[in-house]
Amino acid sequence: MDVDITNELNFKMIQLGIAVFIGFILAYWLFTRVIKQWQYIKEVRPYYVQSALRDVKNHSVYIIKVEGESDHHRVYVGVTNNFERRFGEHKVQLESGSHANHKMQNVFNEGGRFVMHRIGRDYTKMEAYSKEHQLRPKWNTGLNIAPGGLRGIHY
Repeated sequence: MDVDITNELNFKMIQLGIAVFIGFILAYWLFTRVIKQWQYIKEVRPYYVQSALRDVKNHSVYIIKVEGESDHHRVYVGVTNNFERRFGEHKVQLESGSHANHKMQNVFNEGGRFVMHRIGRDYTKMEAYSKEHQLRPKWNTGLNIAPGGLRGIHY
C-alpha cells in the first residue's frame, strides 16, 4: 500500500513539474513578445512629432448638410486635406450603400441629398482637428457618430 501512495505521489509531482515548466515557457514567450512590441513602439514616431508634417497648412474643415434643411444641428463635420477627393469618397460610399456612418446612409436611403461646404481652410492637421472638436465635442452630435478631433479618428 505504501508503494501505491509513493507512485501516486511521484506521478502528481511529475504532473506539477510539467505544468510549472509549461508555465515558464509561456511566460518567457509572452515576455519576449512584449519586449519586441515595446521596442517597435519606441522606434516609431507619432505623426504629431514629425515636424515636417506637423506644420503643413493644407487641411480643411467641412460640413455636409441635407439639401433644403435649415436645421444646423443636422450636419456632418469632417476634416480633410483634399476637399474634392473627400466629397467624391462620401458620394461613392453613399451611392453604393456602404458608408461607415449609418446616420448619413439612412438619410441618403430615404431620399435625402447632401451638400458639402468648406467652413475653414489652410489649417494644420492639429488646428483642423481642434476646430472639428469644437464643432462636435461628443458622440452622436448631428449626423456624426464619433466625437471630433483626435478622439474621433478611431471609429
